[in-house]
Amino acid sequence: MDHVANYPILRKLGEGATSEVFLCQDPFRNREVAVKRIFPEALRDPTRGRLFRKLFFTEASLAGKLEHPHIAQIYDAGIGEDSGYIVMEYVPGGTMERFCVPENLLPLEQVVDIAFKCTRALAYAHMQGVTHRDIKPGNLLYAASPTDVRIGDFGLALNVGAETTQITGVGSPAYMSPEQIREELVDHRTDLYSLGVVMYQMLIGQLPFRANNKFSMIYQITQHDPPPPSALRREVPSSLDRIVRRAMQKEAAKRYHSGDEFAEDLIEALRAGLGEASRETFGDADKFALLRSMRFFSAFVDRWCCARATLATSSASSSKARCGSARTRSSSPCSARASASARWRTSRSAASSAAPPSPRAPGRACCACASPTSSRRASPAAASSTAPSSASWSTASTSRTRASPRVDRRTVETLGHR
Repeated sequence: MDHVANYPILRKLGEGATSEVFLCQDPFRNREVAVKRIFPEALRDPTRGRLFRKLFFTEASLAGKLEHPHIAQIYDAGIGEDSGYIVMEYVPGGTMERFCVPENLLPLEQVVDIAFKCTRALAYAHMQGVTHRDIKPGNLLYAASPTDVRIGDFGLALNVGAETTQITGVGSPAYMSPEQIREELVDHRTDLYSLGVVMYQMLIGQLPFRANNKFSMIYQITQHDPPPPSALRREVPSSLDRIVRRAMQKEAAKRYHSGDEFAEDLIEALRAGLGEASRETFGDADKFALLRSMRFFSAFVDRWCCARATLATSSASSSKARCGSARTRSSSPCSARASASARWRTSRSAASSAAPPSPRAPGRACCACASPTSSRRASPAAASSTAPSSASWSTASTSRTRASPRVDRRTVETLGHR
């Protein structure tokens, strides 16, 4: 066989229980692609043929739907009575399985970077209504470097938008969430649990639960808690212990609610430091956090940022209103004098036309500003016998102003006479 559909075969990449994968040349785009071909006998299997067809069709139906830099793209697909193929992006590096053994562990910074990119890719897939259900190192591919990661093999994916029955009992048991291994209905949080298991394995080089048979594995996953990664690799900081522990909670409600929330904790752990030597280069998680804080990218925020900004704005408005109310209640004498002065101007014109002029008492204050009027027209004797001293009058007027900044009628009449 030298072709799969219209794609010339360059070499064989590998095979599994139900399919084989070839490196082919795309004659239309002049690029190398990976083509998965399902075995005809798998489709003709009398007991599981329908299941294999359904799973293959599920992956093929995602062609062109998931376009993300950290998801292996599906370009083309075709399925017939006893044949089928899927044309995918070719990722030349390999899988993450080689970095899940104690003798070949990656630095903590790179593990966090890989997990961060996977959380972003899963958040995008979940937004499209797609749950992977088979996150494991064998389905995490990398290209030029380990941190150039791609999530592949959506054959077991659950597409919420499709009107299909959810298939249970599929996946890799060691990476399954408790609800998935109990064959219950699952949602996107099962992917976050599986990614927590992958992160655990990449940190210390072994699975959190190990057993000799499937039943023992099921019991450990549903009943036991694994030791923290730091217990087996001393340089793992407590921040990564907390992240893995939350991602692997038995109850889905206690896990991360979204890939974005998972990613945010990874960024915070990276910022706090991972206990290693200072870095001379920045990973993609660092760059993402830095770019998001720039003014230019303020319009390109995620939905949780918008919600947080809305809440902050609402809180600030409430605080401002309370502060404004407090300032109004505790107005200074100067603001009271300004208000009284404005009322005096209005009252003066009304009083001068409505009431006849009356004699002015010497030394009476002209307004609530607590400064006595000049007694130039009064005799010194009359001024001394009628008006109080300047200091005492100022004190009395000031206290009256603080109590009520209004201008009384007698003051208005006096000012009108003046």
